[in-house]
Amino acid sequence: MTWLILFIPVCIWLSLEIVSKLNLISLGGITLTCAIFFLIELRQVSNDKNRDRMILWVMCLMLVTLAVNGFI
Repeated sequence: MTWLILFIPVCIWLSLEIVSKLNLISLGGITLTCAIFFLIELRQVSNDKNRDRMILWVMCLMLVTLAVNGFI
């Protein structure tokens, strides 16, 4: 849980400093890559109930950051 709390400022910084300067094609490519990794991790978590879900939450946070910045 600590990693998720530490990752929130990184996502805010990513949104304000880096993603806001990208064009639509680059933003779409990054979002597609994160979504693919999210789906792979979601499949692995659903197959193995003992697997740590922290990576899945971090990927969710990254996708939300990219999606919010895409609409701003």
